[in-house]
Amino acid sequence: MVGLQTLDLPIGVRIPASQPIFPVLYTHSLFALSHKEARKMTAEVKINPTRYAGLLAETMPGRITTEQENDRCLAIIAEMMDREKRSPEEDKLMDLLITLIEEFEDRHYQLNASTPLSILQTLMENRGVAPKDLWEIFGSKGIASEVLNGKRSISKAQAKKLAEYFNVSAELFI
Repeated sequence: MVGLQTLDLPIGVRIPASQPIFPVLYTHSLFALSHKEARKMTAEVKINPTRYAGLLAETMPGRITTEQENDRCLAIIAEMMDREKRSPEEDKLMDLLITLIEEFEDRHYQLNASTPLSILQTLMENRGVAPKDLWEIFGSKGIASEVLNGKRSISKAQAKKLAEYFNVSAELFI
């Protein structure tokens, strides 16, 4: 019979190879992972039901229907992300909040259903950009006016310049 193999860890801890090793999610690695990847990594960790119930009672997550609720959930996640270490219960709560936020934002911020013009107008409004700020991108005041009034579509060359100006993908304007 073969004995258990061990893994040498950097900190000198030896764990039998037959034991599952679950990575700990730190703030910097969660940003590097997609939400679904993070969910897979934490799915097998045991949680304390009492502690998780306490976190749920404290944060009271539910279907998000207003911007205020969305902002509240985003603030909770931001605070949790700032922690050096989180418990499995906190990771599970964060996963739930991310799912709720994604569902809300998919319903309310449908950029894919928007037109290039509405996306441009939204970006201008959100960033305080005036039409005159885009004259150079469009080549003239007249062309800028026609595009912004929906009389002319955005060309591929203009889309590239707008993407660079707003630091977004050119695909949004095509």
